[in-house]
Amino acid sequence: MIHPSYALFGEPSDGKICFANKGLYILEAQLDFSPEEASKTESEIHYEGVSGHSSSPHRAQNALEMALDDLEYQLEKQTPISNFEGSVASNVIPGHFSLLSKPDLIPTDTLKALVKMRKSHRSFQKEIASLLQNPIFEPAGASSAWTILKRHENQIQIEIEGRFLPQQDPESLSLFLRERHPELRLKRSSPACEESREGEFVEKLLKASEDKNPWITKSGSNEAYFYQKLEAKVFVHGPGESYGNIHKPNEKIHRKSIEKAFRFYQNLIKITC
Repeated sequence: MIHPSYALFGEPSDGKICFANKGLYILEAQLDFSPEEASKTESEIHYEGVSGHSSSPHRAQNALEMALDDLEYQLEKQTPISNFEGSVASNVIPGHFSLLSKPDLIPTDTLKALVKMRKSHRSFQKEIASLLQNPIFEPAGASSAWTILKRHENQIQIEIEGRFLPQQDPESLSLFLRERHPELRLKRSSPACEESREGEFVEKLLKASEDKNPWITKSGSNEAYFYQKLEAKVFVHGPGESYGNIHKPNEKIHRKSIEKAFRFYQNLIKITC
C-alpha cells in the first residue's frame, strides 16, 4: 500500500487552493405500481427553473421540486399523470421538468405517496440547514435536493441527494427522512474532507500561488478523502469556476484560468523537487 506524504487533487477551484469540501450522500427508492387505464388525451405540464450543481441549491431553482410541490393540486383537479421528464443525474438540479399524460396512468395512491415524501423532504431541507453552520462553506449548512424522478415501466425511481459538513455523519443526518419513509435507503456516500492550513507542504503551496488570498472551500464532494485515507496531506487545486458554472448551460473553463493553473503546477514542482 502506498502512503504518500502529500497530494494535490485537480478539480475546478477558481485557481485557488481548496482545503475543505462537503461530503455527499444519495438516498434512493423504487416505488412499484400497477398501471391504471389509459389516458384519453395526451398532455404536458411544464415547470421552468434554473439548472445547477446540487451542492449549491441556492444558486439554482429546482424544477423537479416545483413539479412535486404542485402535484397535490394536480391530483385535486384529477389531472391524469403517467410519466415524468427532466431528471438529468444524481448531482444535477433539473432546470426543466414536466408531468406527462400518456397511456398507462400512474395510480393516484402512488402519486399521493410522492406528495407525502416531498412534504417530508421539504421539512428535512429546513431541518438540516439549521442544525450546524460553518461559514467557510457556501451554503453554510447541510443541504439536500431531489434530483431524480423517473418512470421505468411499472416502477418509479427516486433519488434524493444531500451535502454534509465534515463534522456530520450521513447515516444520522438522513435518519429524519428515512424513518418517515422506510422505502428510502442510503445508496452511497462520500466523506467530507478538511485539512489544516499549516505545515511544510502548505508553505510550498503558498509560495507557488499567485493569489494574495489563495484559500477556498467547496460545497461539492470529490476524491480528496481517498488520499486522506492514505495518510496524505491533501488539497484541491484546478482551473475553472468552483461555483455557479458546473452543470449549468455553457459550462466552460477560460484559457487564462488554465494558464494560471499551469504556472501554479510548474512553480510547485520546482519548489518541491
